[in-house]
Amino acid sequence: IAISRAAVLNQLEGVERTLASVGAQITAELLYGNRVLDRLLALHEDSLRNVAQQRLKQGAFFLKKAKTPDDYREAGEIFQRGVDEDPTILEGQYGLGVAAEGMGNIAEAKKRFRNVVRLADEGKKDLVIASWLNLAKLEEATGNFPNAVEADEAALHHDPLNSDLKFKLARLLATSGLAERAEEMLLALIDENFDVLYQLKSELGFTRDFLIRVYKKVLASKGRNKGG
Repeated sequence: IAISRAAVLNQLEGVERTLASVGAQITAELLYGNRVLDRLLALHEDSLRNVAQQRLKQGAFFLKKAKTPDDYREAGEIFQRGVDEDPTILEGQYGLGVAAEGMGNIAEAKKRFRNVVRLADEGKKDLVIASWLNLAKLEEATGNFPNAVEADEAALHHDPLNSDLKFKLARLLATSGLAERAEEMLLALIDENFDVLYQLKSELGFTRDFLIRVYKKVLASKGRNKGG
């Protein structure tokens, strides 16, 4: 995509204004309002037997309505019954992990998500990716950055061309202190799709100094491509 130097310069000028109120702390997704809950209803439901389908539907219904730890406990009890009946139905393990997260039981949530990634076959790639991303989020929120990076890398391994997963990993690398790897990934993404450059401004995980370095490298690269 052709882009003028003026457009990149305009982005540079907006960095300071856009990030004026952004701190250096890591911002994790809220436990309540987990964005992966809607996906649960669609994950291979048709391949499950009737009882398992009902457990999944009921548990997902309570998860989507949950606002308090008690609400998540209700959902967890439904998923727990399903897991007790058949622990190989990994959608139930996943739902139990989300419910445990909502209750603040991080160890239990990690256990359930790890059960999914350990036991799932290739036909459940979407469920595996969702579980790895949840693990990455939980590890990051508790300051275990190497484990978080490992989980994000595992998610990307299952869908290596997914630009959203690449962007997530780049943000995590940057917040983990691995700025050079993060810059390399972002520059490659920007080269593929220049809209990624605009996406950077709305992501709180990148510091001002990091963004300025990336923007300057993009500007320099565009200048060289245009013959200076």
